[in-house]
Amino acid sequence: MRVGVYMTVHVCMCIHLPSQRDCELVVETMDKGGTFLGSITILPAAGSSAKPINLALSLMRAGLARLQPNVDPHRLPDGNALLDAQQQAKQAKLKVRDEGPFSP
Repeated sequence: MRVGVYMTVHVCMCIHLPSQRDCELVVETMDKGGTFLGSITILPAAGSSAKPINLALSLMRAGLARLQPNVDPHRLPDGNALLDAQQQAKQAKLKVRDEGPFSP
C-alpha cells in the first residue's frame, strides 16, 4: 500500500504538534461503535500571540489526510476550509491524495 510511504511523516506531525495538555477535543456526534465526528484544536502556549491550530486542517494542507467520503463536510465547523485544503493539496499533488481506496 503506497499510503505507508508517508505514514512516518503523518505520525511525526501528529506527535510533535500537540501535547495532551495543549489540545481541545470537540465531539460533535458519536456512533455506537465509538467513532466520533469532531475536531482537535492545538491551543497556543499561555501568553503566546499564536493562533490555535486545527489538526485536521494542518494534515489536510500537508496532503496527509483526506475527507471521509461518507461524511458531509458541511456539518463540520471548518468544513469549507477542509474542502479547500483538500482541493489545494490535490492540485499540488501532495503526498497521499486520492491514492487507493479510503481506509479510516
